[in-house]
Amino acid sequence: MDLFTSYYTDLEPDSCLVAEAPGASGQPEVVGYLLGCTNPQCYSRRQPLLLARIACQALQLLLLGEFGGGARSYIWWSIRRGWREMPRTPAGGAHFHCNCLKEWRNRRAALPLIEAFLDLLRREHPELRAVWGQMTTYGKRRTAASFQRFGWQFYDRVRLTKYDGIFKTRGRDEPMRQSGITVGQSIRELEYSRCRQPEIYLTTIYRRL
Repeated sequence: MDLFTSYYTDLEPDSCLVAEAPGASGQPEVVGYLLGCTNPQCYSRRQPLLLARIACQALQLLLLGEFGGGARSYIWWSIRRGWREMPRTPAGGAHFHCNCLKEWRNRRAALPLIEAFLDLLRREHPELRAVWGQMTTYGKRRTAASFQRFGWQFYDRVRLTKYDGIFKTRGRDEPMRQSGITVGQSIRELEYSRCRQPEIYLTTIYRRL
């Protein structure tokens, strides 16, 4: 079900990028993708309608028992809490969603995809002055400093509850709990404490073009 992809693939296919690499057979295989939005006004108008239509379909299938446990839990979370656990985003900016196979994340595929999208924005959409994306962050994973090296800043973040109960306590774990974010600045490390699971956030990152 194209819950989060239909806007990009149907309305802005020219802003959708893929990364390929030689597969075991020697033929190219897709190892990552980026779905971009270069028309924020159109996105603001159309995405809520698309989500409402798909959510109704998902709810109908859910009530008919068509989904397994994991998908069922995610859909219920999306309906009950997901829409409230969304961080703020810069007004009027382009944005993107990017995902890659695990072994191709970070610089191997994700970074070239993002750089290609930035080049597209500068070349074909000079009127846009900012671009943003969202991803999960927790503890020392994907810190503000790691993004600053590539010209990105933390913009806002909201704690996610959909992962509650997934992580188990490990004796060596000491997750970092962060608060006090200032828009346009890095999150300050305020408190370290041992807890049953990391505090996981959905974080908006952005940069100027």
